[in-house]
Amino acid sequence: MTEETPQETMIRLAADAVVYAKDIHEIELDYSLQSLDALEKIVATLHAHRAGWIMRMLGQAPSVNETKMVAAMLGGYAGEVFRKAKGGEWRLEETTGACGVALDGVWIFPIQRIHVQLNTGRASDYVSPLPPSQLSR
Repeated sequence: MTEETPQETMIRLAADAVVYAKDIHEIELDYSLQSLDALEKIVATLHAHRAGWIMRMLGQAPSVNETKMVAAMLGGYAGEVFRKAKGGEWRLEETTGACGVALDGVWIFPIQRIHVQLNTGRASDYVSPLPPSQLSR
């Protein structure tokens, strides 16, 4: 059995995000630029759940590994929206080993952006690799 490429892995995780959004959050994700608003709502909801002190005290907040997996899944979705709108390829950046989308020598790292928002609750610019106004040009 051959190992998945970063591209194959992220496409699979993005598809998992679509199922997760529908089954858990009752939100339809369709890979459109507009769907990044729905993705932002999911991430904000997850951050609020993770940050809740009662949840942490009761041990019901997601673990670090669960947060990383959700960030990979939702970040994969955000990256796939970018790729469908602008192109590019999922690759591992050589210096850091981080998985991102490379396009014409420029890298975006949507997994890391989602991970930051899940942990800190920072605003929507951490969900979309670029503002939708820049993506649609």
